[in-house]
Amino acid sequence: MNLQKLDPLEGFKPTISMLKIFSVWNSSNMFYKIYKNVTTLSLAITYTCVMICVVVNFNVSEINENFYYIPALSTAPFKLVIFQKSFKKIQNLLFLLQSQYTKIRSEKQAKMVEDSVVLSKRVVKVFAVLVVPTCVGLFGMPLLKDEIKLPLIIWIPFDYHEPVVFGLVYFVISFSGSFTAYINIGTDTFFYNCLIQIETQCNILSDTLRNLHEFGRFEAEIHTILIECIEQYKTILKFTKILSKTYQGILSVQFICSLLSLCLTMYRMSLADPGSEEFLRYFVFQWGVLPEIFLYCYFGHRVLDSTKNLYYSTYELQWYNTSAKFKTNLLIFMGQIQNPIVIYVAGIFSLDLETFKKIMQKAWSFFTALRNIHEQ
Repeated sequence: MNLQKLDPLEGFKPTISMLKIFSVWNSSNMFYKIYKNVTTLSLAITYTCVMICVVVNFNVSEINENFYYIPALSTAPFKLVIFQKSFKKIQNLLFLLQSQYTKIRSEKQAKMVEDSVVLSKRVVKVFAVLVVPTCVGLFGMPLLKDEIKLPLIIWIPFDYHEPVVFGLVYFVISFSGSFTAYINIGTDTFFYNCLIQIETQCNILSDTLRNLHEFGRFEAEIHTILIECIEQYKTILKFTKILSKTYQGILSVQFICSLLSLCLTMYRMSLADPGSEEFLRYFVFQWGVLPEIFLYCYFGHRVLDSTKNLYYSTYELQWYNTSAKFKTNLLIFMGQIQNPIVIYVAGIFSLDLETFKKIMQKAWSFFTALRNIHEQ
């Protein structure tokens, strides 16, 4: 086993590349800074013009028909600002993670790291492909209509109906909108990757505890490995704490906006004719939003399960053949890991599948309420 070839950050490379392309990452390169400022300005102008149009013309029927994508569109600016503000914490996360791969003690544990890298890359690829139909539906389908309109409801402070000007404005809006989608994907998949690595580190720690007497021959050596496991768990807790603080605002914005988008999209789908262009557009958009919050809860649930298994793994080691000092340290460690690692949204809701179930129930309740109001 060559530990030099093991790098848990390998799974982050596609996500970091995406964050760099879509102006979320920080770099000292002058050309990148110029590119980042231009794209960020374009995104800010587009979002501001959309919100001005929504606020000024809130009661117009066209605004109401297209309001379903406003909450989802609003997440990217918030994520961009929060991610930038917390960039030093992001770098600290990567440093902490890289320091953990030296704790790998067997081929089985090395395979765990390799599998986590494969899973991280797969999640990024799936999301990058999944967002394409959403962008095509939102920005491409208006071009198929007899009367072509701008893809987003937006306030433009000049006459844009000349063909060349209209085409340029349409391109800028579509570019900014697609940019928004990939900013969401980049920041989301970075969080998913972090959760995957927390789960992996807990699984490695569990395997070390189960096979403690295989990794150490003598009492002193076994006790040293136990102390290393305790320190490793402290690092996992530190990593989780930094991640929770960094993403607390992002998680709150994401879940509120996703819930609103789901409710509004379901409502618009119920009013549209099945098989129509409108129904298809709403359906595709909804399936762009739904996996986003599902994976937050899914990977959070996996972390929860892995930390529960970590506690139970302490019962599988041969503690009865150890010294009183070892048993004392083991009992103290068991007290520390008795409560599983849970990441909370706004300090209230835990990231697990039960929370996802509750979100879907709330979305259905709000949809039913909107439907009843419309029928009255």
